[in-house]
Amino acid sequence: YSAGVAGKRGNTIWICDSFVCEFAQTYADGICQLLVSKANGHNISTRVIKNVVVRTDAKDVPPLFSQTGMNVLIARGMDAIKTSYDDYSFSLDMKKRAVGVEEAFIDALLLTTLLLHQDNVVLAIFLKKNRKRLNIGKLRELAKRYNVAGELDAMRQALDYAEKVG
Repeated sequence: YSAGVAGKRGNTIWICDSFVCEFAQTYADGICQLLVSKANGHNISTRVIKNVVVRTDAKDVPPLFSQTGMNVLIARGMDAIKTSYDDYSFSLDMKKRAVGVEEAFIDALLLTTLLLHQDNVVLAIFLKKNRKRLNIGKLRELAKRYNVAGELDAMRQALDYAEKVG
């Protein structure tokens, strides 16, 4: 497949050549940094494949950015606590998309692994109050993809324990 650069098995395509893979990763990181820098503020961001999650205090962000995190949870009428910053996500394919409730929660959880660990309390309170309104299967699937499954499981176990004891 493509002179040994890419492989395909079923519906899955991957880059076999480590140099090409490193080039693609570096290129994606560069595009990510360029777009994030257009939000004039204190920015924290991380990239998961082609999805980028940004936490910023900037009031003016590029139109490509979609709100996520607590902003989406509050906008959807869920019981959440507003923080002093805003979370956004965007895709490196440059297509603006709507963010669902479960993805908004996972985006906020992902950002707590980078900085601002005190947000875990805010997220735990949200999860406790809205557990029945969330699709737990979808939450788990997204947590796995975003590499925060351990954090989600720990939060859920702590909430289960608190309910049994309290």
